[in-house]
Amino acid sequence: MKADIMLILVAAFWGSSVPATKLVLDDLQEFNLIAVRFILAGILGSIVFFKKMKTNRKTMLYSVILSGNYFIVLTLMTYGVNYTTVSKAGFLTCIAGIFVPIISFFILKVKIELKTIICAVTTIIGVYLLTMAGTEGIDGINIGDILCILCSLFFAIQILLIGRFVKFADIVPLTIYHMSFVGVLALIASFIFETPSLPTTGLSWLSILWLSAICSIGAGLVQNFAQKNTSETHVGIIFTLEPLFAVILAYIFFAERLSPAGYIGCVIILGSIILLEINFPKRKADQLPTDQ
Repeated sequence: MKADIMLILVAAFWGSSVPATKLVLDDLQEFNLIAVRFILAGILGSIVFFKKMKTNRKTMLYSVILSGNYFIVLTLMTYGVNYTTVSKAGFLTCIAGIFVPIISFFILKVKIELKTIICAVTTIIGVYLLTMAGTEGIDGINIGDILCILCSLFFAIQILLIGRFVKFADIVPLTIYHMSFVGVLALIASFIFETPSLPTTGLSWLSILWLSAICSIGAGLVQNFAQKNTSETHVGIIFTLEPLFAVILAYIFFAERLSPAGYIGCVIILGSIILLEINFPKRKADQLPTDQ
């Protein structure tokens, strides 16, 4: 329960990244933003946790794998949004909640509870109503949609990788190196495809600081600690709360409103998360008396 509450907090942090990113993109290009955000996150993490920055081959290897996969996630998301609608992207990038139990069951041979499967399906229905109500739906799938689906697939892989790595590596250095390497990869991409620069306004710097300190290194540490104590399928489902928090903040800061179907989607998502946390009593198998 504590781990899942921590993950809900992570989803809230990530939801807050949407309006912050929207503000900074008026000042920086996509890869440039990712580079500044994650390099600064790595620097902040190193300053705060410098005493815990133990380096070993295993931690470095895991960090490189995580950063490479997460950079793919960010790249697919960046280009996917450019070729599809924001509503479609918001929905399709959240179906990692479905991919995680599928990969866990068919590839990793992990047994999945019926309740978890039901929650995964109902959550995706809720996200669909929340993000797609009033749009053209899933008709006319284009290259942007395919990129967003691939983004969800790689994000599901990221969740599963973290679930394995946090059991064998020091979480603090793993997280900080992971963030730093993502920033370096984004900086290289920015030099290739863009003209790198630093933020030019105070608002952009404040947004970048929030994205780096709270949405990146803060959320990353909380997620990695939480994943030591909960299943990957729980993580995938809980992270579908991210668009819900994004919608709430968009309502507060940008006066964006939901349709009636969107509100129904919110209720379904919250109901699914609550159901996920309820432990139903299990029937006890018949046992032989112990005093024979």
